[in-house]
Amino acid sequence: MFGAEYSRMKFWLINIPVFLFGAFAIGVTKTVSVEANAIISLIILVVLIHILANRIRGFGSNPWLALLAIIPVVGLFQAFYYGCKKSVNSSKDAT
Repeated sequence: MFGAEYSRMKFWLINIPVFLFGAFAIGVTKTVSVEANAIISLIILVVLIHILANRIRGFGSNPWLALLAIIPVVGLFQAFYYGCKKSVNSSKDAT
């Protein structure tokens, strides 16, 4: 889990279902209570940052850059940049 390196395909195959499940869970907990919504939102944010850090590590860069995803729009741009660009060692992206 920690220290993993994700290829582009693995990044998208994990990231998209987590995002969709998170959107559903946030929508459901919004009707329950504000506290439950905040907790679920925080959990989903941490999981998405962890997935992004693994992709950045697989790309060959410093995974601490994933913490910039806390800034609202920056995380979206990071996900698309690292999710679409081939890594320096392209043999990782082939698997």
